[in-house]
Amino acid sequence: TWLSVDASPDGSWMVFDLVGHIYRAPTSGSGEAVCLTQDAGISMNYMPRISPDGRTIAFVSDRKGQANLWIMDADGANPKAVFTDRNVRASLPAWTPDGEYIVFKRSPVGGGAAPGGGGIWMIHRDGGDGVQLVTENAATWPSVSPDGRYVYHQFSSGDADALMGHFQVRRLDRRTGTVVDITS
Repeated sequence: TWLSVDASPDGSWMVFDLVGHIYRAPTSGSGEAVCLTQDAGISMNYMPRISPDGRTIAFVSDRKGQANLWIMDADGANPKAVFTDRNVRASLPAWTPDGEYIVFKRSPVGGGAAPGGGGIWMIHRDGGDGVQLVTENAATWPSVSPDGRYVYHQFSSGDADALMGHFQVRRLDRRTGTVVDITS
């Protein structure tokens, strides 16, 4: 089982996914884990990420037929789709420091071309079309710098052999659009 874990900004609680649901628990280790997605039926819910103010959780859910981007309140209330497209999978959400935008990986379904493009995208927390930040489908695992200027991401080239250097870290400068290799 692959788990995604994220801690609240104040460090007092965390969220994690387990067997298709998202749970909230105190970081102290005492207390019960509470399921935040118990009303989501048989859908898969995973990859939770807590907003910088600790009030919202971004996550991936297939409750509308495809793995797309959602948000909910920190207590699990008010789940809302931010990005839905049956031809595109969303994954790996990361918040911008201001909590207004979510950066995420877009992948085409079935190996085809993603409508609008794959790669790494940014979308407002209220939804919309979003903007493509990194065009290559091989770009993944986005992480936003504390000042919001840079988006770091993994890039895979070739046959994805880690020992041969096919996985590298790149940095996108959101001001200039320049992408540079951090590792090589």
